Amino acid sequence: MPTRIVTVLLLLMALGDACSAQEVRLSVRDSLSRVPVPRVLVTARDNENTVQVHGLTNDLGQLVLRLPSAGRWTLSMRRIGLEPRTRVVETVQTNDAVSVDVLMRPAGFRLPATRVVSVSGSCTRASGSHDRTSALWERVTLALQASVTAERDRADATTLRAVGYDRELNRALLVVSETPVQIRRGIGRPFAALHPDSLATHGYIRSEADQNLQYFAPDATALLSPAFERTHCFDTPARDANPSFAELRFRPAPAQRSPDIEGTAFVEVKSGALRRITFHYVNADSLFPAGSLHAGGEVEFDHRPDGEWIVSAWSIRMPRMVRVTWSRGPRLTGYHEVGGVVDTLVAGATAAEDRLMTRVVTAPVTPQNSELPATSRRRSPGPSDKIVVGGRQIIEFPRPGLRSPDWRLAFQERRRLGPGVFLDSTAFALVTSGTALEVVQQVESIRFLIVPDSVPTPPRDADPDLAEGWIAGALLPVMMPVGAQSGMGQCTVKLFLDGERSTASALRRVAGSTIGGLEFFASPRDVPDGFRRSGNTCGTVVLWSQEQRTAQP
Repeated sequence: MPTRIVTVLLLLMALGDACSAQEVRLSVRDSLSRVPVPRVLVTARDNENTVQVHGLTNDLGQLVLRLPSAGRWTLSMRRIGLEPRTRVVETVQTNDAVSVDVLMRPAGFRLPATRVVSVSGSCTRASGSHDRTSALWERVTLALQASVTAERDRADATTLRAVGYDRELNRALLVVSETPVQIRRGIGRPFAALHPDSLATHGYIRSEADQNLQYFAPDATALLSPAFERTHCFDTPARDANPSFAELRFRPAPAQRSPDIEGTAFVEVKSGALRRITFHYVNADSLFPAGSLHAGGEVEFDHRPDGEWIVSAWSIRMPRMVRVTWSRGPRLTGYHEVGGVVDTLVAGATAAEDRLMTRVVTAPVTPQNSELPATSRRRSPGPSDKIVVGGRQIIEFPRPGLRSPDWRLAFQERRRLGPGVFLDSTAFALVTSGTALEVVQQVESIRFLIVPDSVPTPPRDADPDLAEGWIAGALLPVMMPVGAQSGMGQCTVKLFLDGERSTASALRRVAGSTIGGLEFFASPRDVPDGFRRSGNTCGTVVLWSQEQRTAQP
């Protein structure tokens, strides 16, 4: 047994030496000043150009590049503001380490004048050509690959602090409401994407079992993949919209039928730095209306003075739609946008904080589950105005229209004994600078519909509350009835303020700082008798003011 153990250990040591010894040790310096050049992207390609290994030089301009096999390798070195260099390492024998010293010369950036404009849907472009499209794609891949490599080698990566947001936008992209997302620290991709081959085959939008839609944004790995190049066409416009930024456009190849993306990369003409990539979803007319022109997103990049690339801002927009029983077809009401902005650089982040807002975004409202009926059930007022649990009266409920200075006592007792959601002022402290309607948004079960301007007002005799609140651009709280199957449709949530019926428009005129308590009852059977007079089947929200006040109309 001891002999076998020694033999195995010796074998493992030999294997370790073989794996670690095939190295290229680079030292990169400025050709004029001879100072080390950090953040140079080094790419090693094998003789067949099928294997690539990437690395970034550190603050001392050094890099140890471990190669998977012995042979002939070609090294390319790229960095913004420097002339690219290429070096061929003739042989890298097993157990050898090759040292390479490279001098890089400062150089400006020049774009070729020749433009490639798409014709007849063709994606053909000569490999290694020197036209404007190829030059721009080379600058885009430099930034993307450098950011991916920096994320992988996170010991040398900058620590960032990102502030996220979750917004509701109208069809003109004006902000209707905004919810802050917790500040995160770290590095990493802003979007989580699937494997590039999966995106190329099945698309960037997926329909889930519950009829929601799942949206994927292209991360750097997807954009750099052979699958993306194979399934997309690239060209440059005849004239750029802004002379300071050269545009590289991409679109799905004609054979692509699944939901995909097309967009534009903007490269700074003076420096050759990638600044922004915008995209929007195409081949998705069966999933949402063709008028959803802003469904997509964007990613902004920052090239720091030390050569490091970071994602400085990002967003993704998903269409909000509604299908109503009194009008044909789903209608676009606005967009749900999530994103974030890197605001500062911080030091000392732990490994647990090493990700930005990486997420797969799911749109919670789709045409199938956002249907609003033109009618709602009516229900007679309850026989009493008291909570009864197990046949025993617990506490008297204030009648609608009457103010009780002791609403807090009733609130606490109902929270202790009854079903429902009960929030006091500490639960919505972040929105006290907003309106009472923003307080209602703290209830997770409630969605807010942006009333589209293209849908006629519903019949007033069917649902007066829905008809009254049906004002283009207004927010209406809606939810699916308790116990309803997915796709059965949603209806409006009934609102009360200080015991009186209220509306969404009225709550927008009430400061959130005046609200002291919120009660939410999803099921009609849980609503206290004094609030059942509307016969609501889609939830009831009761708001209480902190001080005595006049009830809102």
